Amino acid sequence: MPGSYPVLSTGSSFCYPVKRRLIQRAGAHVFANFSQVRYKKGSTRTEFEFTYSRIKTVDKDTLRAFYEAQKGDYYTDWTLAFDGMIYTKCQFVGPFAPRAIGPKLWSLTLHVRTGPSVPGIPTNEAGSPLVAANLVVVASFTPDTTGMGIPYLVGVYGAASSNNGFQLGSGSGIGGSPTTLTYAIPTENLSSFFNLGIVAYIDGTLGGTVFSPSRSTLNIYDVYVQSTYQDGTTGTVRAVGTTQSTGTGSGIFYGGVQGQVTNAGGAIDGDTSTFASVTRDFYDPLASPGYLQVLSFQFPNYAVA
Repeated sequence: MPGSYPVLSTGSSFCYPVKRRLIQRAGAHVFANFSQVRYKKGSTRTEFEFTYSRIKTVDKDTLRAFYEAQKGDYYTDWTLAFDGMIYTKCQFVGPFAPRAIGPKLWSLTLHVRTGPSVPGIPTNEAGSPLVAANLVVVASFTPDTTGMGIPYLVGVYGAASSNNGFQLGSGSGIGGSPTTLTYAIPTENLSSFFNLGIVAYIDGTLGGTVFSPSRSTLNIYDVYVQSTYQDGTTGTVRAVGTTQSTGTGSGIFYGGVQGQVTNAGGAIDGDTSTFASVTRDFYDPLASPGYLQVLSFQFPNYAVA
């Protein structure tokens, strides 16, 4: 139930030292060849360990009353003031188990977890929420001489979305000259922009030649969102972050580097004369492609969920 962590008879809520740690959950999108792209799941959480090594009965009872008012770990809508900050969506973790250490003296350890302040639906500068969004990627693909490489552009959401991903473009849908690919973000996923990533890679077909004398090349010229807000205004929002990984051979028939990403920043600089490139020339089933991930779409603001 709503409330604030209590102050004890000493005038403080805690006995020092206090343990505090940050926790960032993560997830992974696993592709058909068992390679992975990892992403954040939600925002950072904070966990506290409060140790009361020698407190009076009156203070033990104060803490117990608050713990019982929250029904242990049931309620998550109370606050905690610590080190100049107000932590919200707090929750007890574990039992209330004081131990008598002397006449009217007790020792007790309590664990508290803060909930994530998850960004909600993006807004414009005036605070008007996003009502529609189209994700746009401009890309081209040049196949290798054997035709083994197949380009993929995949959108990956984190845990905030019930739809954990979508395919933006693949195969012949990505032409040899710059092709504009558009995906309308479903309304129920508009609050998932804070951990949306676009992954570009080249997969291989089954069978055929495993090593090509030429490379398949997937170029990404631009990535942005066409946004429409409740007040009728529109805008263009760009991603500002990239991550990349280099693919490797199986180590049996080919131990060299393949599946490279070059000039990753060219995908997000807003200049279609520059581009990021993903290449591949080795398609053994045990080999892994290189991946380019574009992330962090910078809307003017996010409503807090």
